[in-house]
Amino acid sequence: NDDTPADAAAREVQEDTGWRPGPLNPLIYAEPATGITDSQHPLFRADSATYEGPPTEKNESDRIEWIPLATIRGMIDRREIVSSGTLVGLLYVLMDEATR
Repeated sequence: NDDTPADAAAREVQEDTGWRPGPLNPLIYAEPATGITDSQHPLFRADSATYEGPPTEKNESDRIEWIPLATIRGMIDRREIVSSGTLVGLLYVLMDEATR
């Protein structure tokens, strides 16, 4: 497979959500479980998306919805978002937004 990490990320988003992300920009790189696994996570940010149809991977998400960035901190505080891979990206975006 000759996919770049951005190509793979865009494909996964579309398969898991039905939405094709707009241009992906590198956000941050993380290894959420260093010492336990060599799982590598290049994370990207897209500021737009186009609905392409229902997800083709039905078991990847419990719920798909747009969430305003302003509500993310509260969701993290209430432990509604706990996945380390997700937290790394969201916290980086929140930090970036706070410095704008």
